[in-house]
Amino acid sequence: MKKRLFLVLILFTLFVCTVGWYLVEKFAPSAISKWNFLAIPIFLAVYQAGVIGCIHRFVTTDSAQANNFMIISKVLKVLLSFVFILFNYWLMGLNVMNTPFLIAFILFYMAFIFFDSWALSYCNREAKRKFGENDENI
Repeated sequence: MKKRLFLVLILFTLFVCTVGWYLVEKFAPSAISKWNFLAIPIFLAVYQAGVIGCIHRFVTTDSAQANNFMIISKVLKVLLSFVFILFNYWLMGLNVMNTPFLIAFILFYMAFIFFDSWALSYCNREAKRKFGENDENI
């Protein structure tokens, strides 16, 4: 299951980067530097890879442990994203002209929320298949 999730994550990241790069080049070619642009999906993909690496804590018969894993992973993602944004603004000089960076981050973040939702629902289906269809086990 982890191998499939990692493969889908890599393909999803490549797809999102390609589409995002195309849109930036078409509509706002000088709005954001390519290094800042690439840092966003790489950061989100590395974080998501870490979540996938610990996904065995979600696929369990203990629903409290699965809930705790989901909540902790979401809170940690928000906190690390905030630190990532502040770090990049510190590197860029904290000026208001870098709002395209924030817009790009928000769009990538929403795309990775879609991936995260798909991955957790996929793991939930796999858990039901692994532990049986009885909802009391999940």
